[in-house]
Amino acid sequence: MSLGNTSIHQRGEIPEITKLPNNRIRVVRRFQKFTREDVDNANLGSLMGNFGDLDTTGEQITNQGYTDCRLISVDVDTRFNSQANADNAVLVKTYETLTSSFVQIVDDTIDFPEDGIKRVTREYRAVSGTLNSRTVGTVYSVGGVNLYLASYKIEDNDAFAQLTEVYINAGTISESVSEAPSVFAGAKQVTRKSVGVASVPAGVLIDSVDENSGGYTTFTRTCLQNISGTTDDLTGTTQEFKDVIEVQEIGTIELTTIATETGGTMAIVKATPPRRKQVSATVTTEITTTPPNTDPTDIAYNLEDASVSVTTTKSSLQVGAGATVVARDGSTSLSATGSNQNISNSARIQIYDGYYLTGNPTQNQSVGTESYTSSTRPRLNSAGDAIVNDTSTSTETTKCQATGATSLPASYQEYGLVKRTSNHVLTALNGTKYYEVTSWTIPQ
Repeated sequence: MSLGNTSIHQRGEIPEITKLPNNRIRVVRRFQKFTREDVDNANLGSLMGNFGDLDTTGEQITNQGYTDCRLISVDVDTRFNSQANADNAVLVKTYETLTSSFVQIVDDTIDFPEDGIKRVTREYRAVSGTLNSRTVGTVYSVGGVNLYLASYKIEDNDAFAQLTEVYINAGTISESVSEAPSVFAGAKQVTRKSVGVASVPAGVLIDSVDENSGGYTTFTRTCLQNISGTTDDLTGTTQEFKDVIEVQEIGTIELTTIATETGGTMAIVKATPPRRKQVSATVTTEITTTPPNTDPTDIAYNLEDASVSVTTTKSSLQVGAGATVVARDGSTSLSATGSNQNISNSARIQIYDGYYLTGNPTQNQSVGTESYTSSTRPRLNSAGDAIVNDTSTSTETTKCQATGATSLPASYQEYGLVKRTSNHVLTALNGTKYYEVTSWTIPQ
């Protein structure tokens, strides 16, 4: 309590003492006998002292300084100038118990904000420079109840450090229920807001938001819940109905022959093309976490293996007499007739996609033949006394040879899956992917 001026004395022998919570005290000491010289720029600093000075420093009255009381405020009070017998201003120095640990200075303030969560506010003081060791979000016992530290702040004015802590109890602020996205028929969407600790509704977590507001965190969690069966199982059939769809039946190829005008035969391809028709199918929509793998044997009206290649060939051979030479010597006559031969070949290949071979062709082929007299040429015989005819004969062979689907493919059936679509509709926060799968199926 050194003032740097021995002529200034404490006013009265007993200071003002106030008992504060938690075994703390406040001491107010007043000093008088100020002069003009005492409040000039050079002297005032030493008279006022330094914030944080102990009350025991330079005691003017022996044993009247108090342990751990430190200077927190100083002012010059001139109100006494107008009072009788007090013609000097009074220097007022206030000390308060301060240690290196934060001590609560007032009772808890308890309120319930609009969100309905209990909030407890506490104020502490300690010597300037003291740091808080508590951690936001940690559970502490406050008034015998475990609460979460939501926020704190320290205001340090060199006289003391003042700590304000705000505690809240964990709890749900609100919970709303709405319809789930339409693809999740039979499910609902639940959104829950909580403080202190994240409260997650039952179901599949699809959204998570943490917001810092007012120094503490608000947790928002949104889940989809299955309302029939296991809460967190969103998979299963969402709808099923009948519909009419268009399919394409398989076509057929038959290798056969037809009669010609000359009484022979010709090989031909008799094709019945694929046709489209309407059939009834079951349409099923389901939610799954694994996109389906479809085996070709599960597909109805699968024309993947239905293809026939037909090679058609035509060969013509014409054989006949050639020129005739006659030689005479007196009564002797000689003659000789030559020959002609013409060959013609042609071929073509035709592909029939969506067909298979039917009938009973021999080794997957059909063959047609016809023979006819293609020309007649009259001439004299070697004796020169008669007319003879030389003829030409033509033979034509046609052949159709098939390869490919020479019987109904095993992969073709008129029941099973006709069409399927798969769309990714959701990825849960745990990484699980959900797909909406729609299948059109013809029952067996």
